Amino acid sequence: MAKTRAPKADRLPLGKFLAWKSSDITSAGVFLIVTTYMSIFCTDYLGMSPLVVGNIVLISNVIDFFTDLIAAFVIDNTKTKWGKARPYELGAIGMTLCTTLIFVTPSGWNDTLKIVWVFCMYTFLFGVFNTARTSANMPYLIRAFDNNRTLIGKVSSYGGFVTTMGSMVVSLTFPKMMEKLANSDGGWTTLILIYMIPLTVLGLLRFIFVKENPNEPEFHQAVKEVLESLRPMVETHEQACIINSHRCQRLGLSSFTSILQKVSSNWAKMSHGVMKDTKPFTIGFSGARKAHLANIR
Repeated sequence: MAKTRAPKADRLPLGKFLAWKSSDITSAGVFLIVTTYMSIFCTDYLGMSPLVVGNIVLISNVIDFFTDLIAAFVIDNTKTKWGKARPYELGAIGMTLCTTLIFVTPSGWNDTLKIVWVFCMYTFLFGVFNTARTSANMPYLIRAFDNNRTLIGKVSSYGGFVTTMGSMVVSLTFPKMMEKLANSDGGWTTLILIYMIPLTVLGLLRFIFVKENPNEPEFHQAVKEVLESLRPMVETHEQACIINSHRCQRLGLSSFTSILQKVSSNWAKMSHGVMKDTKPFTIGFSGARKAHLANIR
């Protein structure tokens, strides 16, 4: 019996798929190196106390929370010839640059200068470049794959394997390379460049080869359509919530989906006709959107 082929619109081009996931490998590699080995570098080589390193990470994460909210506003109002979200993909290059600058910190600097330098680079890495990239990731994905739920599902499912394999390469090789090279300023520099140069090249591939579809609807328009479709909820109760939760899922709005699922489980308890319009949901959706963008990482 002949195999049924997927419609042409639902076929995922291998080249486009690999170009898209290349940036995720860069991000995963940077995360792995910084979160696992920065503390070792700072305490064992630069001579910082673990308390100082912990405070650097803590304060940076607080700053990151606020930059997440700012990034949402900036991306919503971005209009360039490359698209709304695509320019922020260059944040992957900023991530590799900041990682390099952390691990080339000279051991001969005084303690204050080392602390300030590492704090600034770590904050720029996660609070600026990573925030910009991850906040723009979902609108970029939707526009790059024409808001096709099948394609987006394939990218997410198959892509996890690709990212995991890339992370495994870094995870298995970095400790061995560190043992051989990380015994001097020059050794740490050589070590980090061995990884950051190829990760930088990989981080550029998505921006270069994966274009946005400018015809895809704006984020606010998509949300407005969902809100308008909530009106039948007065009569259809739980069913309408379920339908709209699937619509939100298709748009990648996981926080909105959660709200609708909670509403659907409790809607039957409400009296018929209590909700005359969808205005009360606007507040909930606004808050959920901020939560979604703040936790997209």
